Amino acid sequence: MSTAENDDVVHGASLSPPPPPPSPPEDIDDIRADIAATRAELGDTVAALTAKLDVKARAGKALHEVRESIEDRASTGLRVLHDVPVAVVVIAVGGVVAAGLMLWRAFGGKR
Repeated sequence: MSTAENDDVVHGASLSPPPPPPSPPEDIDDIRADIAATRAELGDTVAALTAKLDVKARAGKALHEVRESIEDRASTGLRVLHDVPVAVVVIAVGGVVAAGLMLWRAFGGKR
């Protein structure tokens, strides 16, 4: 084996000819459309990554969602209270007062 052949084998080089260049595209407009679509996808990906890395905006969004949830619950509670007739509230308060008076008399009233 000659030195040149030995160098080719040692360095993993091949004596075969290089592959032919890719054939020219059939339609330039298809390639341009593919490039435009790839750019749009890349732009969407960058925007999504930017949004995930924006901690301040994410915290603000979470705070806004919590605030909305609390406001919804408060509004529901107020609607329920508004729908309860006044007589029911008066009876409930009277019952609490009567129970308190009985407990007071039983445990701490007259000695």
